[in-house]
Amino acid sequence: MKLRSHHALLLALIVAFSSTAVVPAAEPSDVKAAAEKTASYVLKAVPEPTVGSIGGEWAVLALSRGGWDTAPSQSWYDGYLQRAAAALRENGGVLSTTKYTEYSRVVLALAAIGADARSVGGCDLLTPISDRSAVTRQGINGAVWALIAAQALDQCALYDADADGTVVPALDWYQEEVLAAQLPSGGWSLAGREPADADLTAMALTALSPSQGSEARVDSAIEAGLKCLAGLQQEDGSFGTPANAESCAQVVMALSALGKEQSLLTRSGKTPVDALLRFARGDGSFAHTAGGGADQMATEQALCALSGLMRQNAGLSSFYHMGVGGDGGPLQFNPAVHLPAEANLLVSYPDLDSLTKTQREAVEVLTRRGVFTGRGDGSFAPGDSMTRAEFCAVLCRALGLDGNGEKTPFTELPAWCAPYVAPLYNCGIVKGTSLTAFTPNGTITRQEAAVMIARAAQFASMRAVGFSSSCQRSILGRYQDSGRCGQWAAPSLALCLQNGLLGGVEREIRPGDPITRLEIAESVYALLKSPFVQ
Repeated sequence: MKLRSHHALLLALIVAFSSTAVVPAAEPSDVKAAAEKTASYVLKAVPEPTVGSIGGEWAVLALSRGGWDTAPSQSWYDGYLQRAAAALRENGGVLSTTKYTEYSRVVLALAAIGADARSVGGCDLLTPISDRSAVTRQGINGAVWALIAAQALDQCALYDADADGTVVPALDWYQEEVLAAQLPSGGWSLAGREPADADLTAMALTALSPSQGSEARVDSAIEAGLKCLAGLQQEDGSFGTPANAESCAQVVMALSALGKEQSLLTRSGKTPVDALLRFARGDGSFAHTAGGGADQMATEQALCALSGLMRQNAGLSSFYHMGVGGDGGPLQFNPAVHLPAEANLLVSYPDLDSLTKTQREAVEVLTRRGVFTGRGDGSFAPGDSMTRAEFCAVLCRALGLDGNGEKTPFTELPAWCAPYVAPLYNCGIVKGTSLTAFTPNGTITRQEAAVMIARAAQFASMRAVGFSSSCQRSILGRYQDSGRCGQWAAPSLALCLQNGLLGGVEREIRPGDPITRLEIAESVYALLKSPFVQ
């Protein structure tokens, strides 16, 4: 049930809280002029962005999502990525032990510049934001920002484990937590009690925005939240106690994320964006409170809000929506994947007699699809290992990827395998053993294959999937040799094992063993039959 019919009632309630009728917000030209000036200021003030709430992710987000005339160079973004990776390596992947919004903020910035949050400095940042107890340790804003970070990723799915080891969707749980934390006034507060905070209420509405129109409870919560903001709005259109730029910026962001006009919240003819622009200074910076000096946090937050508003005016995706399917719509699949058709061929390998019916089916179907070929003597050789290059050939053919003209930095690739390695490398499924080496003749292990299969699954489905550390332990702990698994491979192994994508698994994972041709056939066949592939 959708509550679109309640919009008129909501508008009436908001107007009742206003001292004048609803009027248009600031002109787009005024917004653009102010934003361009502020973008120039931020670029000069933050020459080397790094991990941090000031001079870091908000600056990266604001400048990358605005499309400014004064735009940072690619080296500016590359520098941030390098410094973020270095910070994670130096701290063992730990950004904070108490404030997990730190991870959500970095995930957002990485998504904005097209970097993979699942592989930065040897860390998978979806792991910490999947941990429900750690994320919410600092309060409801942890769940709010985990939801907002998920909006930035392609059809994101996060998983955690209950005390009994049951795997549960973390994002559903976070949304329930946000809905449960709504106060009787319709707003939210960090303290969990009245009065509501304008900024946290706006953040919660932003977090709920992707589910708008899909659930009656969410629509009701959004309407109540907007009514609360109307009551919190001051006579000059501003928010906060005292009125401040950051609170106004968060309200502007929430309205943009919801696709609402700024004029929906009006006091004395002033909208939230009108109020926000009152904090602008002549040099392009913003003050925290009216008449104050330049404040970098206020400036970066204001630029994020203006960027989101400009995106809305231009009909673009919302500020935090950087993926293809983060709007609650049906799952989308990667158009670059073209599954090969099954040819009407007779498959007669002489060495399949000892295989089970399911194993034979995997080998025969993949052979008819041209994914696998036999040995020179006509056998399949199910127990033989595969090289890295051979595995790439199988995986590339299975996904139907076209590597025509694509390049890699690897200098030792034989001509026959380069067209298979290149597309897998350029879509992030495989990596080298160094910056310029691929080691094509190296034997591939089971955990190495699992990493590539997990990446292929997420690439094909355009989904970003994360597992908390406890969830990884729960899934891998079902096997006797889980302690032998590399930490770097644990998230991928969790995805493969949870979804039956790693062949040859019974009571042991055998992570360091060479993966056999039969096990690869089982794995690839399972992938092609899974929900990850259309």
